[in-house]
Amino acid sequence: MDRLPARRECDLVVALQVAAKNDPRGGGDAAPDAVTPASKRRRSTFRLVVILGVVLAVFAYSRAGDLRKALVSRKSIEQLSAAASVPGAPPSSRLEYGKRLIALDRLDDAMITLKSAQNLLPESAIDKTAQQVFSHLGYVYAKLGRGDDAVPLLLAARDLDGDDPVAYLGLGYVFSSRQMFDAAETQFRLAAELEPNNSEAWFRLGKAANEAMRPAQAIEFLTKAIKLKPASAEYYVERGHSYAYQARFAEAVPEFLKATELKPAELNYKVALGSAYAMRARTVEDYKRAVPILAAASAERPKDSGIVFNLGTLHLRFNEIEEAHKALTTTVKLNPSAVQGWYNLARVEQRLGNNAGYEKAQKEFTRLTEMHDGTKAYEKKVAATLGDPKLRVELAKRYLAQGNLIGAYWQYWTALKLKPGDAVLTKEIATVSRKMAAAAPDKLSVGYFPDSPNTAGPPPPSEIGLPGASNSVPTRSLQPKLP
Repeated sequence: MDRLPARRECDLVVALQVAAKNDPRGGGDAAPDAVTPASKRRRSTFRLVVILGVVLAVFAYSRAGDLRKALVSRKSIEQLSAAASVPGAPPSSRLEYGKRLIALDRLDDAMITLKSAQNLLPESAIDKTAQQVFSHLGYVYAKLGRGDDAVPLLLAARDLDGDDPVAYLGLGYVFSSRQMFDAAETQFRLAAELEPNNSEAWFRLGKAANEAMRPAQAIEFLTKAIKLKPASAEYYVERGHSYAYQARFAEAVPEFLKATELKPAELNYKVALGSAYAMRARTVEDYKRAVPILAAASAERPKDSGIVFNLGTLHLRFNEIEEAHKALTTTVKLNPSAVQGWYNLARVEQRLGNNAGYEKAQKEFTRLTEMHDGTKAYEKKVAATLGDPKLRVELAKRYLAQGNLIGAYWQYWTALKLKPGDAVLTKEIATVSRKMAAAAPDKLSVGYFPDSPNTAGPPPPSEIGLPGASNSVPTRSLQPKLP
């Protein structure tokens, strides 16, 4: 028999006994007192005590789990740190301290602590403490972008305990960082199934679904994440992106509004809100609401071609041709490979009657479109011969010519995996990495239109051709293999 209901019954009996002791009649079968106003008050008090006892017993039963958690969480970070620092302290002490540091998002400190716990483990340790050290240290490495360090630990943790959600979360981060979104989604799904109350697992699952171009499915996952952690601004933003990717801008706006309420200083959230307002604008009031948001964001981030492109197309839709011309001219200066930027600038030049400007913009648009189509054809060639590093390098060069730094990086990275130690490829990767770092602010823009200046990314995982980029149904018996 489940002992919890019995505990509740016991609590009820104790409450009744306490109430009986407080009964002025002394309990038993004594004859009742004469009915007087005083006796009525005593009886009312007795009934109230009984009712309160029952309520308290039920409340204690329902909150027992939360109470235990509260008592455990009272152990301060200072106490955990002190326990972990004692000479000769067991690895378990440092493990608990590391977990708390992870919860506080102090990942660098957590890495140092968990690494020290790993060093204290006996050689070939396979107990629960070792498994937890492996999974949490691997998870931290994965979140810090150190996938090569994370993978062996996460695989070892998963082999020791196939029901540990932390190991799958870590593997999901590794796959996601390598643009292998289907494989990442598999890992995050497993983590969410193993721990349904883990908001991070549902959020990452939704984000992976968005990255794999399944925004409708992402909304389902992100809604679960928000229910578990309603004060997280990034959860609302990601769900807003899910709506926006489906051109459901009226539904995206409230999500971005909520995010800006939670984090008013976050510029990226303001950009997302302004972009959504711009894309859904149908009236002059909508236009007037969107323009100040985008203009302010553009002033704060003047080298971001995505923001100014959104502003230019918004002006164009509402026939503010001069303003559109200024914004779109700025767009192509900031990003000469912006296909849609040149296309819309050509339309504006034509409406202004500037034939020379129209011909120049139209010519550049045609050239970039042909280059884009040629790259698509080359991607198919690469997909048909996944193991040829030369084809990868040629595709990387085409991506660079289009300004697609992320795509170029991953093709060079894959080529290096196919041709380990190649000095030329190593140098090219370093060069592209520096360009990506310099262009980072621009890459944070939000665009919800084809071929926008800032949405050109790497080819889908199936075209990258890395191991594990499959669409397999997530099961623990069929795990994608990491490169």
